[in-house]
Amino acid sequence: MDNKTIDNNLISIAWLLLLLLPVGNLFYIAIPILFICLYKSGYKEINSIKITSILLIAVIALSLLLNISEIYITEKDIQRDLTLIIILYTFTNLRGSSILKPYIWFAIIYVLFSQISFVFSMPSIASFYDSIYNISGYYFNSLSQDLNRIEADTIGSTMRLGGIFYNCNNCAAFVSLIYGLGMSEYKQFSKIELILFAIVCFISMFYTGSRTSLIVFSVISFIFLYTKKINIILPFIIPTVIFSILSYADVSEIRMFKIEDGMNDSFGVKINIFEYYLYRCDDVIDLLFGAGSTNILIQNYDLTFSGTDFDLGDIVISYGFLFYVVYIPFYIVIFRKIKKEYLVMTPVILWMFSNTIICNYRMSAVWLLTLGILLRKSLDSANNEGDIKE
Repeated sequence: MDNKTIDNNLISIAWLLLLLLPVGNLFYIAIPILFICLYKSGYKEINSIKITSILLIAVIALSLLLNISEIYITEKDIQRDLTLIIILYTFTNLRGSSILKPYIWFAIIYVLFSQISFVFSMPSIASFYDSIYNISGYYFNSLSQDLNRIEADTIGSTMRLGGIFYNCNNCAAFVSLIYGLGMSEYKQFSKIELILFAIVCFISMFYTGSRTSLIVFSVISFIFLYTKKINIILPFIIPTVIFSILSYADVSEIRMFKIEDGMNDSFGVKINIFEYYLYRCDDVIDLLFGAGSTNILIQNYDLTFSGTDFDLGDIVISYGFLFYVVYIPFYIVIFRKIKKEYLVMTPVILWMFSNTIICNYRMSAVWLLTLGILLRKSLDSANNEGDIKE
């Protein structure tokens, strides 16, 4: 086994661990350790990427220093910021150049079975997941008193399944990322495998009941088919048709397809909370450089919950508007440098309007690792072809 294969397996294992490790002390310690261990110097770097990464680190560090003495700043807030700094410092400088197909398949199947094992009478599988993630405790306490009485046609509508991620939107966001990665690494798959992969991903998203996932899935599929000039639209049509039949109900009754309702309730509520913060906050320093933590909503603004539940608001609360001044150019630079075939990952950014990416401890690690690998592969390819530019 050559060094490249070893490195690709190592980065794939790290990606899988970041995605699937249960939340706990080990999980919070493992993330920075994995990035430090996988760091590899000596890569040719693009100044614009390096500068925007350093500026993001500076904004995070400044927010932390300005607010570290505040009573609402917790150890987890400090650990999150330090971990994010490590991730950004090692961005595009990790061992390996690909997440390998077996690990991608394992990830989506593992997540899907964690969603369905408790509601489709799979006791041995459910017991396995429960011993690691305590999924049944979450479901029984938060969603239903008796999962065995849930009817199949309510799943994806009134009954939503988040699996090992508990939160259904979080689950859908991670599955969207897995789907985008699979489409990016399409050369590792046959056409039949890609269609099956798309169907499995859609099944998992469907069970979350997430409306954003339908949008992201559709955009990823469209970009993939358009950039590859493929006339096959099966990866989008087949899952939709299958679940229109299996749901035993009008598609309009399925939560995933109620896009307009999502604008009025879920997204609308998040916007209202964010507007409330902006209206009440009269500290210019907090608005520019952030308050360091979304816990300020509980401490200073008479709310009973922490955060707006989407990056659009949480980034401003934690790191201020200054973060966006650097964050937007950061992505512009990346997507100008990344190969055309990897642009299928760009729709994952849409989750910042519905969920958290950078402000989510797990998602920020998985997302930036995935994006960094694809960017590194793009830069190496351009360098080999003598086409690398600032």
